Amino acid sequence: MKRIILFFLICSAVTLQTLAQKDTTKGQSIEILSSYKPVLRNAVKINFSSTQLSPDTTKNIAPYVIPKQNVYYTYRALPLKPLALNSDSSIAVGDRNFVKAGVGNFKGAYLQANAGWGDGRKYLLNLHGDYYSASGKIQNQIFNLANLSASGSYFLSSHEIAGSVGLNNQQYHLYGYDHAVDTFKKDSVRQYFRDIHLRMSARNTSENALGIQYHLAVTLDVVRLKDKTRENNITVSLPLSKKINSFATLRLNGVADLTYYSNSFSSKDTSLSNKLFYLEPSFEYVKARSLYHAGITPVWDNGKLIVLPQLYVETKIIKGSFLTQVGIVGSIRKNNFQQLFSVNPWISPVATQQNTSEVELYGGLKGLIAKLFQFNLRAGFISYKNLPLYLNDTIQGKDFMVANESAINNFRINASLSYSRKEKFFMSLNTTINLYNGMKGYDHAWGMIPFEGNLHARYQPIKSLWLKTDYWTFAGIPVFSNTNSVKRSAIGNDLSIGAEYSINKRFSAWMDVNNIFNNKYQRWNNYPVYGLNVLAGLIYRWDKN
Repeated sequence: MKRIILFFLICSAVTLQTLAQKDTTKGQSIEILSSYKPVLRNAVKINFSSTQLSPDTTKNIAPYVIPKQNVYYTYRALPLKPLALNSDSSIAVGDRNFVKAGVGNFKGAYLQANAGWGDGRKYLLNLHGDYYSASGKIQNQIFNLANLSASGSYFLSSHEIAGSVGLNNQQYHLYGYDHAVDTFKKDSVRQYFRDIHLRMSARNTSENALGIQYHLAVTLDVVRLKDKTRENNITVSLPLSKKINSFATLRLNGVADLTYYSNSFSSKDTSLSNKLFYLEPSFEYVKARSLYHAGITPVWDNGKLIVLPQLYVETKIIKGSFLTQVGIVGSIRKNNFQQLFSVNPWISPVATQQNTSEVELYGGLKGLIAKLFQFNLRAGFISYKNLPLYLNDTIQGKDFMVANESAINNFRINASLSYSRKEKFFMSLNTTINLYNGMKGYDHAWGMIPFEGNLHARYQPIKSLWLKTDYWTFAGIPVFSNTNSVKRSAIGNDLSIGAEYSINKRFSAWMDVNNIFNNKYQRWNNYPVYGLNVLAGLIYRWDKN
């Protein structure tokens, strides 16, 4: 046992001595000895293999719809010139520089001329004149017309200032008397009508700071008939509009219409004034091919208040190209001497002036048929107050007296149809039926047309040739007679054709053949028209640019 303990102590002492002699400056480490070297395996390449697609043997035909050739409905496109920009004024921007002259039977002479300046950006100026005269086979069946006018516009950054001046001379002769009984000198039956026209207007071409559009206009007409009938008409209007959003618009229009009239034809001179003032506030909403309009028009007719409605709706029929229209609208028509003479140039000077108010309750339908025909059907019941009627002078029969019907009703039916093919053919047809009833002062609507029809067409068979035709018919006009009985006018038919051929860039030849049927109808009793008449001549055009 003692030997074992001694051996253990000796080994421990040797070990401690060995550790004491070891170099402690070197850190401990582990050394691995091996002949293995790691190597990365080669990446496996993916091989794509596919089969060829089978060809598509089906023939895919995409649908192609040719647009309808109906891009020309109611207007003729202007030439692509700098002047073709149509501003909101009365300036003509089509054929601005031309002279048109012609002669015909019935000693017919025709002359029309126009000249224009300006590029439509800074200013526009237009001068126009026309003249026409004819003399028929009936004694004193003579007519002369001469017009001269100048109009212009000056454009500012956000406004347009426009003005016009014109002189209108018309000479009619009262040839409606019984030529077998009476004889009148030319001067005694001459109706020499003269109108001097002045107009000034200003409007903003862009919305102002308040978002309001306005158009102020002042018009003056100085009217004379043989220098014995005098009338001065002054009109001031100021329409305003304000867009609430892209669908809704507020509108307001104020009008002052003043007339001062006098005549000295009779032994007692007549002098009167005719004054109209009215406002037209309205609200308009347009969306998805629907229009809603609501308004009211208070009118002060020579101090008497009249309130007229302005309510109408136009809306699209579901899944269709038709629009329904329904409404009740009122209007006022001023019956000054200038207006009455434009309707019937054979009237005698008037002693009074009463304005016509009308209210119409209507409904209708309009739209497209086969994308080529435009149509409009409308029927309405109209109530008139103070409608002027035209009664023959039963003593000599050569002029008309203007009578006033205090109340009269009318059931009106109107139908119109138009067709177009590209820019080479256009046709329009319009028919109106008037069923007057409910008169209080007279038995019939003297001088009013119960039935009327119009047809217009133009066609361009080749580039240098234009053809046109017009047809007008009417029937059933009640005529007042000295026997206090009624007779109806015969059917009137007036068919006219015309042509214009471009010889070159400057010159064109034209011809109009009017009243081909030689129907000497009488729109106004005892006044037959000329019958078949022909006018032909040349047109010279020039372009300042």
